[in-house]
Amino acid sequence: MAEYKASGATVPADSPCVAATRAYAEQIRNKPSPLNAVAMLAFIDEAILTNMSQADPVCLASAEAFFASWAVGATEETANEAASVAFLDAVAANPDFNPGSPCGQAAEAYIAAAGAKKRG
Repeated sequence: MAEYKASGATVPADSPCVAATRAYAEQIRNKPSPLNAVAMLAFIDEAILTNMSQADPVCLASAEAFFASWAVGATEETANEAASVAFLDAVAANPDFNPGSPCGQAAEAYIAAAGAKKRG
């Protein structure tokens, strides 16, 4: 992820990478929590719809925090907390962040699913 961020690489919405990510997400045995799955799929769907071609610094910061925490053995809940803090810090550091972006849509889907879970 750090190499991708540093390279400024772009990924077309119809790339094999996107297709593989979606297929992987649907087939993995140890699926992420429903909240993380909702956010991940919302991000992928919006990235495809908008033909996103550059990494979003807010989502990259959040993803890096999640995986850094997960890599040292944190639970998914703890990794989500690290990602949430990084997300908020990155939004504050990027005043041009667009809440309608794929990253913003993923956050909105996560929050909506979390709210539904609390009510349900």
